[in-house]
Amino acid sequence: MNKNKDPVKFLKDLVFEVEKETKQETKDGAFLWVMHYDTWIDILGSVLNGISQSEAGNSMIILRLMELQKTILWLQICAFSGAYRPLIRELRFIFESFNQAYYLDKEYEKLNITEKHLILSKKDKELFGSKLVDKLDIKNKNEMKKLYWMLSKYSHSSYEELKPSVIDGKVEERILFEFDIDLFNICKDLTNQVIDLAFLMTFKKYPESIELFVSKPHSIYWLEQLNSKETLAFLKSNMKLCRD
Repeated sequence: MNKNKDPVKFLKDLVFEVEKETKQETKDGAFLWVMHYDTWIDILGSVLNGISQSEAGNSMIILRLMELQKTILWLQICAFSGAYRPLIRELRFIFESFNQAYYLDKEYEKLNITEKHLILSKKDKELFGSKLVDKLDIKNKNEMKKLYWMLSKYSHSSYEELKPSVIDGKVEERILFEFDIDLFNICKDLTNQVIDLAFLMTFKKYPESIELFVSKPHSIYWLEQLNSKETLAFLKSNMKLCRD
């Protein structure tokens, strides 16, 4: 690249055609991350409305939830740029960080965030991947482990990760910014599953926020459109308990 050329414009030019083709080929699918972002806004507002500033400041879940402000938008940029593998690596981080945050907040509820952070430094090797899933008070552990395996498959150099290039000869998408419908659809599916679990962990930690969230226009409808099965099941179960 010429040193006199604007590096930001250079990058925008590289991905312009990818973004254009993505919008043309995926239609409503391109708005998936926007729907997740809008849902995130409603969830964050509902949770913060029901807890004190002190509790929010000492919550690992709140820290990770607020972090999604930036991450969901970054996922959309990756999807529209053809950067599918970086997108999946981000999803793996979201998966692990929310599981970890939920565990620390539930197991060490009375500790402040600095003390929880110290616990993490001592138990670092235990609080990731399948080991961490086994520690969570959830029913769908096998499904979560399958999801973790899928995320890891694309995050590490492995037989499965290299198969499209070595066996099928698909090398271009590793080198160039280009649209790939198969990888785009994989990213959509994995995004839905990971964000679903992130929202589930949030509501499990703060069930008192459910009533306000479901009172917001279209809140359940958007979760249905995003196939947020785990979150929806938890919300509906708790709404029934509230009515009973």
